[in-house]
Amino acid sequence: MDTLIEIDLDSRFEYVNEFDDSRINDRLLRYILNSFVDLKKDVSLNIKFNYLYDKKEKDDICNMLKSSFEMALINNGREIKKLNFRNLILLFLGFLFLIIYWCLDKFNLFIFAEFFMVISWVAFWEIADSLLFKRRKLVIARRKYQKLLKAKINYL
Repeated sequence: MDTLIEIDLDSRFEYVNEFDDSRINDRLLRYILNSFVDLKKDVSLNIKFNYLYDKKEKDDICNMLKSSFEMALINNGREIKKLNFRNLILLFLGFLFLIIYWCLDKFNLFIFAEFFMVISWVAFWEIADSLLFKRRKLVIARRKYQKLLKAKINYL
């Protein structure tokens, strides 16, 4: 069974962005994203117009929704790439500081060595935190956008 998201519209101004007529209202997008919880199910959007509308308006809202989800998917991909690049840099720095630690420890410079050991572990923990929490949120959002992009839109 699909996840059903019901949208009641009383006027065109409820779904059009107040600054750009070619974009969907941000509040409506947040409502759709927050209504979609189960990633295992497909999504159906039921849009009910409580005013007179024409075929062009139906096509407009469909195109606006699809383009908004496509843009969100593209932005999400960029965020994941930035996070992966940041993790790669932190990994490099963590190993660099670990090598500096070993070199300083060899020359019995314990205070400086311990400083670099702490910095290297901070870098490694930051990578772990990023992979376990930040990246996970982005991947879940990506799956939502992909499901919403394939969503069936019904007009009532």
